[in-house]
Amino acid sequence: MPSSPRNKRTATVLAGCLIAATVGAATPDRWNLPVATRKLDNGLTVVVSEDHSSPTIGISVVYRVGIRTEPRDRTGFAHLFEHLMFEGTPGAPHGVFDRVTSDGGGDNNGSTHPDFTTYTARAPVSALEPLLWLEADRMKTLAFSKASLDGQRDVVKEEIQDNVNNRPYGGFAETDLPLLAFQKWENGHDGYGSFDDLDKAGLDDVRAFHREFYGPNNAVLGIAGDVTPEQGFALAQKYFGAISARATPPRPDVDEPLNTAEKRIVQGDGLAKLPALAIGWKMPPRGSRDQAAMVVLGELLAGGDASRLHQALVKGSALAVQVGDFTGSGSPWEYDGPTLYTLVAIYKTDGKADVLLAAIDAQIERIEKEGVDPATLEGVKTRMLADWYDDLEPFVDRAETLAVLQATWGNAAVANQVPDLIDGVTSVDIQRVAATYLTHANRSIIDRRPDFMLPPGDPARSDARAKPAPKRPVPTGKVSVGNIQIAPTPAAPAPAIPAAPAPAPTAKPASARPGQQAPTPPPATPTVKPEASKPAEPPPAPASGTTTTVPPAPGGTQPATATLPAKPTAAVPTKPAAIGVAPTTGAAPATAGTQATKPPQPLPTAQPSPRIDAPASTPKPAPHEPTPSPVVPQAKPSSAPAVPASPKPDAAKAAAKPAEPAPIAAKPATTGTTPAVPKTDGAGQRNNAETKPSLPAKSAPVQPSPATVPPPQPVKSGSGPPDAASPASKASDASGKQ
Repeated sequence: MPSSPRNKRTATVLAGCLIAATVGAATPDRWNLPVATRKLDNGLTVVVSEDHSSPTIGISVVYRVGIRTEPRDRTGFAHLFEHLMFEGTPGAPHGVFDRVTSDGGGDNNGSTHPDFTTYTARAPVSALEPLLWLEADRMKTLAFSKASLDGQRDVVKEEIQDNVNNRPYGGFAETDLPLLAFQKWENGHDGYGSFDDLDKAGLDDVRAFHREFYGPNNAVLGIAGDVTPEQGFALAQKYFGAISARATPPRPDVDEPLNTAEKRIVQGDGLAKLPALAIGWKMPPRGSRDQAAMVVLGELLAGGDASRLHQALVKGSALAVQVGDFTGSGSPWEYDGPTLYTLVAIYKTDGKADVLLAAIDAQIERIEKEGVDPATLEGVKTRMLADWYDDLEPFVDRAETLAVLQATWGNAAVANQVPDLIDGVTSVDIQRVAATYLTHANRSIIDRRPDFMLPPGDPARSDARAKPAPKRPVPTGKVSVGNIQIAPTPAAPAPAIPAAPAPAPTAKPASARPGQQAPTPPPATPTVKPEASKPAEPPPAPASGTTTTVPPAPGGTQPATATLPAKPTAAVPTKPAAIGVAPTTGAAPATAGTQATKPPQPLPTAQPSPRIDAPASTPKPAPHEPTPSPVVPQAKPSSAPAVPASPKPDAAKAAAKPAEPAPIAAKPATTGTTPAVPKTDGAGQRNNAETKPSLPAKSAPVQPSPATVPPPQPVKSGSGPPDAASPASKASDASGKQ
């Protein structure tokens, strides 16, 4: 049974205490993370946290660019560019990054925030060098193409449709409340962006954004796990040291004071069934003396079921159905500009927003006047410390947190100061920040109501303010999906359907998701007709023992060869043969009622490029001919007919039932060939359903080799690509068992 979050946090705190005691920390109940920082000559800051408790690593590259710094007429561009960072480079095409990560048992991700954009990966320590090479490779340049831009633009639009337009409440607290609360466009606009602005983005915008904001001098590299600081700094210099610093535009002025008058609007929602309130107060500046006290106050008000508002509004008066809170776009410690502390409360349809607001104000006023008793305050702090240590336990989260703190605070060691900041908050501090920041003048409110609670014609209704979704263009010629181009197959006239059994339908190429290579259609299965019919000649099958090439997976892996089996009509393999040797066959008597199965059609030839300009060709079936009804000759009576013995009922049924055709055994690949690589989807996950029937049932995992990870550009005299035989192969060995 999995442990509960509370037990997990307790175990984490105890483990942290033991580690702290082992390394001789100053305070016995503090877990001081090892943090080592160094800046390279090109401006890249490297943060390493050594921890040998697991042979794994977490990597995070944080760029100091986000929603605040995207161009004014290109809303949503920072998020769109985050997607484009996974579309490959000239040296590592689309899919290589995912395969190197996932085939070693790891994963990768990216996220966009107001002040920064993060890219993370976790994997066995043997994959550290290939991952660093890949991160440096996409820091240098990307594979800029209109196909990838159009594909990822569509992906972002689908995210907007799914998370905003077609979801109850539509993330109104994250997307609409900042626009109401802040005066400056940089702080308040929607980070998802508008469809119109997304459509304006072109390749020149992509190139300029990468050139201006994705240089080493605007980035922080975080590494945590089974690596020493000396190793981390040396590898960072090896793969990132030769990348030149690039000029970065000055950061816009985003500062603004606290609000001086309450702002309040009503919105309709066509999907929500219950009304909701989103209340936002401007937070104190990052690093100020009030920040820690405000974070503790937020936990006291709405941090879980024991919080003041949950006990008073949900369990007590039942004015609300649910109460929650958040700060900014993530951690309350990770922002570098004006940010909101936000409360979200869902209430009943027969309730009143003013009554709910009055109950919230009463709890805040109680804290202002009475403060917090020591036992309650100590419990809140303990829970916050447990959560903080728990979040730092995974190596990938630790690497990201340290890199973000370095990017926003300018000091990754703040990770070891946060516990002291929390522990130092007093009841007086909480009273002060409640009276300063949680005021009527500093708050902004959105009352989100279902449309049926608003009168017809009210301009706040969703159907009155909603914009129609853009029409999708009708595809003509080639259709771009991600970095894949698929030419539509012309429609063929439908053949007449005779009374006889119709031939097996020709497999159509499956549609590809954005960023995923379209699967190759399986070979057509020939139809076996009765002897009395005249079947058309099938396409010539390759001779027994010939080899055909399987298309390589994206990234340039070596194509695998597979040997097609001999026709099984007259011979059946008796025992497996050695690799590369045809199996020994022996004559097998024909079984009554058994139909001979024809060999499969030739596999499609390998494409020289991962781009698909047209679907793989499928052998056209021969024109269907109507099958004449077989004439059954009448048996002539003989003068002395033999009387056969009456068979048993079961035996008679067995004799009447046609035997199953013998399975076709695929020959193993010839000696020296590269094992076949299963296709991967856009996230690097294996797609075993697309494996051809003539290939081996299992294949070896992808080995990060010069074919999988192309050799890097010269970084430094005497340095080269990561050793494909040692670190990359070890990464594959970690997930070799399936």
